[in-house]
Amino acid sequence: MEIMIPCIIVGVITLTICFVIIFSITGKHKNFINNASQIQNGMTMNEVVDLMGEAPTTRENNNNQTILVWEKSQWKGIQNGGTLTRSVKVVFENNKVVSVTTKNLDKSTFW
Repeated sequence: MEIMIPCIIVGVITLTICFVIIFSITGKHKNFINNASQIQNGMTMNEVVDLMGEAPTTRENNNNQTILVWEKSQWKGIQNGGTLTRSVKVVFENNKVVSVTTKNLDKSTFW
């Protein structure tokens, strides 16, 4: 019985650390989803970049359009299809949002 108590304590601590890590990762994805859903036509490029809180994954310039894409990947496990990539593609004309396209923002951030 005396040997079991340290094992139980180590197990509880390990599980707690795992849950903290999982919840912090899912929180980042929830922030990405929430921020992306707030992007609206007419917003400036600076407003969108400030809202997303990080540099875009890709940037492309076509004629008078600028296209910014943010992507965030999350490992969902083998049984849940592997890696899920969420993305937001924002098209700007004259420094204003004219189009927003999203992918996989409706998927759960948890398993």
